[in-house]
Amino acid sequence: SLEDRVLAIADATAREIRGLSEAGARMVDIEDPAVVASPRHIELAREAYRRLADTAHALALVTYFFPPDAVLESLASFPVAAIAIDVRSRDTTTFERLDAFRNKYVLLGVVDARNTRLETAAEVAGYAERALKLVPLDHLRLTPTTSLEYLPRDVARAKLRALVEGARLVTGEKVPA
Repeated sequence: SLEDRVLAIADATAREIRGLSEAGARMVDIEDPAVVASPRHIELAREAYRRLADTAHALALVTYFFPPDAVLESLASFPVAAIAIDVRSRDTTTFERLDAFRNKYVLLGVVDARNTRLETAAEVAGYAERALKLVPLDHLRLTPTTSLEYLPRDVARAKLRALVEGARLVTGEKVPA
């Protein structure tokens, strides 16, 4: 059954996480767009993450490609330290509901990793300002929507530069020339 397969994968992943912990890792990110793509399976996903959390290791659940709107409040109860949310791929109501994550770090995907269009620092800052209405600064991290590995290196670097400069605009930190 689907449930048996998902939980078997969770158990195998938990063993890998324990190994990473023994090797010195302090946090492990689990990239899992299926959690938000398949809302009907959210309870099964929660059970899988409960098994991962039994490793006593800090976890970050990284979602992307789809907005978490249908499962946002459910995600807030997952046993993870941080939730990464893609707010660029599609329209979303996430910004109005981020307070659901008050006990977690929010990794806000504000730089689109799926195309070469460069964001500006002002765009990035705008996303951060919206999030900061409901998430304290010390619990907000700005990130790409997912890995930048498939982008040309110069584009990936430019996107990261916009990310850093946008964050600095929000915090008032001086941006080096």
